[in-house]
Amino acid sequence: MSKRKPLNLKQFRPDNSRDQAWYWLGRMEQGAWSNRLLSAELKEQGDLHSSAETLRIKQQAEAWFYLTLSHQPACDWMLDQLSQRPAAKLDPGLKNALRLALARLHFDPAAKAYAEIYETVELVKRQLNPGAAAYANAVLRAYQRRTPDLSQAGPWIQLNVSPALYADLTEQLGVEPATAFLTQTLAEPLPLCARLTKRGKANLAATLAGLKQEGVAASPAALLPDDVLYLKLGPASLTNLTAFKEGLIYLQGEASTLPVILAAPQPAASILDVCAAPGGKAMQAAEAAGPQGRVVARDLKPHKLALIKANLRRLGLKNVEVAGADATKPSAGSFDYVIADVPCSGLGLLWSRPELRLKWDAEAVLRLQLTQAQILKQAALNVKPGGLLIYCTCTVRRAENQQQIATFLADPQFAGRFKLVPALSLANQLPYKTLPELTRQLLSQQTGAVIMPPAAPTEGFYMAFLRREAS
Repeated sequence: MSKRKPLNLKQFRPDNSRDQAWYWLGRMEQGAWSNRLLSAELKEQGDLHSSAETLRIKQQAEAWFYLTLSHQPACDWMLDQLSQRPAAKLDPGLKNALRLALARLHFDPAAKAYAEIYETVELVKRQLNPGAAAYANAVLRAYQRRTPDLSQAGPWIQLNVSPALYADLTEQLGVEPATAFLTQTLAEPLPLCARLTKRGKANLAATLAGLKQEGVAASPAALLPDDVLYLKLGPASLTNLTAFKEGLIYLQGEASTLPVILAAPQPAASILDVCAAPGGKAMQAAEAAGPQGRVVARDLKPHKLALIKANLRRLGLKNVEVAGADATKPSAGSFDYVIADVPCSGLGLLWSRPELRLKWDAEAVLRLQLTQAQILKQAALNVKPGGLLIYCTCTVRRAENQQQIATFLADPQFAGRFKLVPALSLANQLPYKTLPELTRQLLSQQTGAVIMPPAAPTEGFYMAFLRREAS
């Protein structure tokens, strides 16, 4: 393998949203993952000395970066129509500058053509050379004269996924549901979700007042209005918010908060989370079980264990044991509740990880499915008689969801020992809580609950509840 060329950062302007987005796109070309890249790059947003303008620039750059990455197949197809050279043969720096400009021109109503062309040409001139800048100008002027008709492209290009992923999802879901799901993942970004912790709920009025005082707009979430907030940060930095630092809120997807809410762990219960990082469900369970409860949060990698411990410190929870373990291997212990939030293809997170649209590896996903089945079997062995096993993923594929549960229940080792519990029946048993009608409709499925856009304004998610027989 040839050594990767370093990015050309001469005259790089970190105070410019376009330069920053272009730089991140270049890092993606080098094999980065968007969530890890931005997590590392945006740490400086937590700097107490970061100005509101610096935060605004970074947030705008992030929005442009995700817009471009999410529409990369369409941008490359348009480049092929407009450019004398195919997109695949363009210099990476030039190609990413043009992708960014085309994404904004074609998919961002706020973009102004003259500004896009001028700023892109200036970026390419600074980063590459005058010849490349002239080429960029010619391509973008051609776009103005004859905007390519994306309806003439293949359906996978219109939906901005690889042909392999399109084929898989249409097989797994059907053409219409897959198209509706992928279309929704290209719509407006999902709201930033924060679960209210037990401490945050204890004085809800003060929590909400504190967020408002720091310039954050907070509103009740659609599926769980009593438990989750939609946040609009404006120029604020999440990690600098008092509510965040004091453990009053915890950043967590709306759908992913549902499994523990529905399971409703009893006070003093014992709970095992076998794939716990970053710790959201384990911490939910710890709050429900109370100080007399026992939660064991396990994960494989040391950096994931460190992340769980950091989150526990912030939330002030003392009843959680963190331990390294391989969830595919036998482990000791018998628990009232066992959570298996297994590694998966992650397709429910296409908003925040748009590179998954292109990095589809069918063989790797098949290996993941084998891992999921192993984890589910091992987790089942840790469930007490009468206890509850919770299986969940952040994907929408039947092979990783309903089919895993069907295979498990048909396994002679577990057939007759575990019974699928409809999610809606658990919702009906919740004390002191009535879920919104939309949530109840989503939970009415009989083979586990798939929370999937466009039916829900949230990330794609699956959950199934399996009760072990009492004897």
